[in-house]
Amino acid sequence: MTLYVRWTGCLLLFGSCVFWGYREGVRLSRRCQELEELMQVILQMKGEVRYGSIPLPEIFDRIGNRFCAKEGVSGKRTAAWLFGLSKRLEKSTEPFERIWREEAEKGWKNSCLKEDDLELLRQFGDSLGYADRALQLELLEYGLEQFSNQKKEAAKTEGIYGRLYRSLGVLGGALLVLLVL
Repeated sequence: MTLYVRWTGCLLLFGSCVFWGYREGVRLSRRCQELEELMQVILQMKGEVRYGSIPLPEIFDRIGNRFCAKEGVSGKRTAAWLFGLSKRLEKSTEPFERIWREEAEKGWKNSCLKEDDLELLRQFGDSLGYADRALQLELLEYGLEQFSNQKKEAAKTEGIYGRLYRSLGVLGGALLVLLVL
């Protein structure tokens, strides 16, 4: 009887270590996806600012509708964040920066983005909505460049540490099983 319990415990221990390694690897790849979606938001904002003269709440609403059609959790998160921004901007008299920061905190709270990514998002929002069209386009281009750099760094990190986490999960689980046996 105790042999079965021991083997079951070892199997559960190994499985949980492998699960941890793969989960951490997935978190790194999700970060890249979320940064890519933020870049898409900025690109679409750039197009709306360049070719249309509509207010920011309507821009966020239009882009949110495009993200609603996407599959996956992060597409829905991006859409919900944009809709939240749009609704608050339409109803509130608060400064844009405060609304942007609060919605960024709320919308991306449980995401895979690192604190550096969130700070970049907050700073990007501080620069929106104040300038004329030409300067606004330059600010959007600069924001796109910043997020592109973050995404390159995230992809590099995922390439190195994603495999490392998966391997550590398997090898760590095997080591713990050997120690228990």
